[in-house]
Amino acid sequence: MIKIPTYQTKSGKFKQEILLGGRTLNITIKWNVRCGCWFMDLEDVDDGSFLNSIKLVNNWLLLKQYKASIPNLEGDFIIKPVNTSDEDITYDNLGDGFDLFYATAEEADSWENFYGIG
Repeated sequence: MIKIPTYQTKSGKFKQEILLGGRTLNITIKWNVRCGCWFMDLEDVDDGSFLNSIKLVNNWLLLKQYKASIPNLEGDFIIKPVNTSDEDITYDNLGDGFDLFYATAEEADSWENFYGIG
């Protein structure tokens, strides 16, 4: 899995550009005060495909139900706890307790087979 840096500087919204498998993606992550959770927007710069408001859920394949919206993206994103005993993703612990990872298709399948969900 590839760790995607989350540059959370105590801002309610941040955007970054990443290169995955030769594709340029814009990731925007924003905090929703009303529900107390983070959401991610994902844009493929190369073909213009876009996903809006994907809730960041711990240990869950985030794009599984949206695969048709981002064609040719082989893997998936997942939020995993790293060096934390926290059970929930909060405003303060994204990038400092919970990290965003990109899993290849094989890694995502392996994760789903192990946990049986997703």
